[in-house]
Amino acid sequence: MLQTVLLAAPIVSGCGDDREPALPLPRFSEVAAQSGIEFRHFNGAAGSYYYPETHGSGAAFADFDGDGFPDLYVVNSAATHGVVAAHPPVNALFANQTDGTFVERAAAVGATLTGLYGMSEVQALFTLRDPNGDATDRTRAGGTMASPDASYRVVDGELQLRGPSLFAGYLAEGGERVDADLTAQHQDSGWFRTGDLAEPNGDRGFEFIARMADVLRLGGFLVSPTEIEAVLVDDSQVLAAQVVAVDMPSGARPVAFVVLNNDPASTSAEHFDEAAAIERCRDQLARYKVPVRVLVVDEFPTTPGPNGTKVQKAKLRQLAASALKISS
Repeated sequence: MLQTVLLAAPIVSGCGDDREPALPLPRFSEVAAQSGIEFRHFNGAAGSYYYPETHGSGAAFADFDGDGFPDLYVVNSAATHGVVAAHPPVNALFANQTDGTFVERAAAVGATLTGLYGMSEVQALFTLRDPNGDATDRTRAGGTMASPDASYRVVDGELQLRGPSLFAGYLAEGGERVDADLTAQHQDSGWFRTGDLAEPNGDRGFEFIARMADVLRLGGFLVSPTEIEAVLVDDSQVLAAQVVAVDMPSGARPVAFVVLNNDPASTSAEHFDEAAAIERCRDQLARYKVPVRVLVVDEFPTTPGPNGTKVQKAKLRQLAASALKISS
């Protein structure tokens, strides 16, 4: 599922012009290869692997540095013969500092980014934020439904959808028929169960919060781990944070893991003040959201996936249980 995404900036003109682009731009696959990622996108018309610079301006997300957060690759030019860009060519890779500045940084190079929501089962552009809207609003996934015939509802926190773009069902092995049983597991009286946590945003829109599988169930409430993580990364010592829930005799409690910044002069695991981090959470969060531990790790356990590198939350839960000496 695509949670945060892009809207390409317009570029184009002079298709009859024979001039070459002002700058030779590397292919996306070459940029990805520099980070150890093998990327292939076959352009049948050209008979070559291109993406997306051969088609004008655009942007793409991938976890280039393997920290579990998607980085931003912006192309605001065209490498196609005979096409002249309306803006100076730009080919830039921005590392995600988890500071919510993608929209502003992309705008500085002529690319308009906006949040949207979609998945294969309902189409990639089910909702979209207003491209002319406030930058803060455009950083949030979700938005207004693209089709006037589409509708949504939120049941026990889970986003459910229906509309003309809804898929027919999941194919059975071999692809010859729809697997009715598997499809039915993801439906509720004609509504598609997305498995996502969302909040209503007016009659025609919603905001995506997190995958239900990643949501923490704390104190009888559904809590997005990003709310707790945002408080932790506000500390200049902390580069990134992940939060999981661990079952304790008193109920599920959050446990946080942090990766510290790479400046040895100012940060080290020995000098990280766990008590201060917990106290800062206590000052800003409801009591049931405050981590019982904040553990320093060199890196998060990750695994590669079709939509980028994923943090292995199950392994973090095991580490948390071990730190709390809880039998699994």
